[in-house]
Amino acid sequence: MADVQNLTLIGIVFVIAELVGVMLAVRAVMQPRSSQGAIAWFIALISLPLVTIP
Repeated sequence: MADVQNLTLIGIVFVIAELVGVMLAVRAVMQPRSSQGAIAWFIALISLPLVTIP
């Protein structure tokens, strides 16, 4: 039973990180910067939110 709870908690953390990543990606695109920089931040925040958010 503890394994299911741990997996559920890890899943919730990943879902929250992905949602925050999407919100920050939209914000990164709206910031004034080069188009290459905006695309790079967008892709990084969508694909690796746990690495790029901090």
